[in-house]
Amino acid sequence: MLGISLRSLLSARGTRATLIRGSLAGLAARVAAILSGLLSTVILARVLDPSGYGTYSYAFAIIAVIMIPVRLGLPTLILRETARANAAKDWSLLRGIWRWSGCAISGGAVLAVCGVIVWLAAVGREMGAAERNTLLWGLPLIPLMALSAARASALSGLRLPVRSHLTDQVLRPVALSVLLLAALGLGIAVDPSRAMMFHSVAAMLAFSTGVALLAKARPAPMRVLGPHRMKHRDWARALLPLSALAAVQVVNQSADLIMLGIFRTDAEVGLYRIAVSSASIAAIGLTAMGMVLNGHIAHSLAQKDRARLQRILSAAALACTVATALILAGFLLMGKPMIGLIFGVNYTGAYPVLIVLTVAQLVSAFFGMNMNVLNMAGLEQRTLAASAISIGINIVLNLMLIPQFGVVGAGIATLISTTLLNFLCWSSVRNNLGLDSTLLSMNSSVPNKT
Repeated sequence: MLGISLRSLLSARGTRATLIRGSLAGLAARVAAILSGLLSTVILARVLDPSGYGTYSYAFAIIAVIMIPVRLGLPTLILRETARANAAKDWSLLRGIWRWSGCAISGGAVLAVCGVIVWLAAVGREMGAAERNTLLWGLPLIPLMALSAARASALSGLRLPVRSHLTDQVLRPVALSVLLLAALGLGIAVDPSRAMMFHSVAAMLAFSTGVALLAKARPAPMRVLGPHRMKHRDWARALLPLSALAAVQVVNQSADLIMLGIFRTDAEVGLYRIAVSSASIAAIGLTAMGMVLNGHIAHSLAQKDRARLQRILSAAALACTVATALILAGFLLMGKPMIGLIFGVNYTGAYPVLIVLTVAQLVSAFFGMNMNVLNMAGLEQRTLAASAISIGINIVLNLMLIPQFGVVGAGIATLISTTLLNFLCWSSVRNNLGLDSTLLSMNSSVPNKT
């Protein structure tokens, strides 16, 4: 009976069957991504002590902030415009957004890398040698990861979410793990700078594979040369709030690590990074839903099918909340021994903040895909306003709590700011679109068309 049901599901048509198949595929891809990322994190934590891992994490957080003016808000814009052009079969416009975004990212990457090199030459002596060398080896990640994000967004816009994240979220950490293990097997000492060098090599491999996947996945009319059409003014206007949104999101994700690096020790940065990596397991539901459903959300908005969109949001909130609650229960029961077993006893101090960060993930799961809907609906200004308020609160709380409470203070700041961010975005979805993205929307209904 189970085999018959699975075959029926795989062959069935319609929205429900499509979403179920997509969700299962997205869940499998997300599990693979989490396991791959966890593998590389475990190896890094074992190879580098908490202090060395803290140096590596601190440098990577700086790279993420430097990448802000390179990526801008282009991944979201690419996904949205690709979905619209694909739905309308407007191939000249699709060629235009891909070419326009590629040029913007490449130019921004060159300027960013040159700027960092000049900055290091001018004031780099004030940094420790380990931090400076680790940062230098991370510079290739700026263009590679920015272009990989653009390629992933294009695939998501074509409603191929699993393929979109396969290379960057699975292949890149796996390649990093292989390089680290190979170095250990050959007796090569691995310090933070060498680990970052291996990361850049892994990113190059992942990017090259992703380019091949996108070339194969292009619609047939896109595989031949043809005219391209660009909406320079419209895209630039849309890019401003999207870029500001991307900036505050990255700063929000990196502020705690950077402030820990300023006010506390490298070892505490390492502990917090382990907690963040472990808590990301609890985001499996929300992230998998985002991978699968962003393209469907954009498509439903383009078709003005609000009834279908509400069903998608309700189902996603239920699945995300249940999955996150189960993971939180597991962490409460086995989190501390799990950290000691996987990462080593030197990292068990990450357990308290792991619980705090997982509660923050549960809050996000309850509120559902509110930011996804706002961005796909062209209401990124609302997300930006909410994110700006949230990051302001986060930074103030970090400044207040980190000096006294260390990693737990950083976790509490994240929990409070995450709750505020989700509440503000949910309110915007409710007021502007008449939709409810939370778990409480299970019995909600909206008119089929507007």
